[in-house]
Amino acid sequence: MLKAKILIAIVVGACLICGMSYTTVFAAVNNYAKGYSFKLNGDEEAFLDAFFVNETTSAGNYAIGVTGWSRENVSFGEDGMRLGLERSDSPTEYWYGSEVSAKFETGYGYYEAEMMPYGAGTGVVTSFFIYNHANVDEIDVEFNSSKPNIVDLCYHAKGVSSGGPDSLAFEIDLGFDSSKEFHRYGFFYGPDMIVWYVDGEEIFRTYYTQTPDKVTSACSVIFSIWAGGERFENWLGESVEPVGADMAAYVRRVWHVPLSEMRAREE
Repeated sequence: MLKAKILIAIVVGACLICGMSYTTVFAAVNNYAKGYSFKLNGDEEAFLDAFFVNETTSAGNYAIGVTGWSRENVSFGEDGMRLGLERSDSPTEYWYGSEVSAKFETGYGYYEAEMMPYGAGTGVVTSFFIYNHANVDEIDVEFNSSKPNIVDLCYHAKGVSSGGPDSLAFEIDLGFDSSKEFHRYGFFYGPDMIVWYVDGEEIFRTYYTQTPDKVTSACSVIFSIWAGGERFENWLGESVEPVGADMAAYVRRVWHVPLSEMRAREE
């Protein structure tokens, strides 16, 4: 029943938005309280009004793993937003990745991104997640470059990972290579559960039984690509060895329907 309700809300939301420009929607819905939708292969100006492109000022200033952020690695084109990764000239063990985060926070509801993660070589992660820094609340959809047929799902409630001390994720076999084409990855974030979806089909759910607390905070949506290194070797392996001419992930669309709006549309 929950799955059906979420899919109905998605369809209704798409119908409501398609009839007008995204700029008009945002002007009418202050602070995105009633949800949002961005198409990143044509609506990047509105997207960049709402999201930060993060920057690390100097090599060796790691943001995560052995990676810092470079604004130059984020670009837009026919395939949407490109999140690039490149090795630093010095030090050579350092990488410049990409991170884009929302300037605002939203709470319970449905979140979805149409994306194509990077999936070659070893040691690289593509992430789509929501995060609250103050309370260390987080819900993750992540891809390990060495396992492109797997999606890693995880949450952190008040700093405690659902994967235990090693922060290991729930590994779900997708049945396809996620790095070859775009798919829709989403999750319902509710007061008593998290339900993850791929292309509108439920793949996993949890009732917060893995942690003492629940995720309760309003969070920012974040996209990133980064290299892991030693700290993440239990998950990603010891070496960071991406391959291929295009070391990048792509995001074509992102959107959110708040729980209050989902309930209102059911009535």
